[in-house]
Amino acid sequence: PIEVEVQDVFTLSVRSLDDAGRTLRFSRTGTGPDAQEQHLLVDIRTNMGRPYQVLFGLDHPLVLDTGDTLPADALTVSVEHTGAGRIVQAPGSPLSVGYQPLYHSDGSGSPDSFVVHYKLAIPRDAKAGEYTARLRFSITMF
Repeated sequence: PIEVEVQDVFTLSVRSLDDAGRTLRFSRTGTGPDAQEQHLLVDIRTNMGRPYQVLFGLDHPLVLDTGDTLPADALTVSVEHTGAGRIVQAPGSPLSVGYQPLYHSDGSGSPDSFVVHYKLAIPRDAKAGEYTARLRFSITMF
């Protein structure tokens, strides 16, 4: 007889497609563009066979070192996806502080991946500097 144990796998990886790292960073210069984009690849690997969801959000508004923030609706998100699950975030939705649903897997909990596109519309009266916020992802089973 042969006995084999397959380890459970349930991982979420997020990788910048722009070499921006794990934080969103947008710079505002007096002559810079009024809109900037960044892109992240989200990859879910699982063999659990159970449905799951992905949540995401900011830990605080985009902020300068001085404490100045951008309006909440300045940062929007859209998702490019061709897999088995479904995106629950409407295209062009503002990205808010705190967790919000982004993706629901199919009923079999299949592995999947998608690209999240972030667009920052910089107000003309925004102060110059580097605006930062930490973007957080969470994955949970149903």
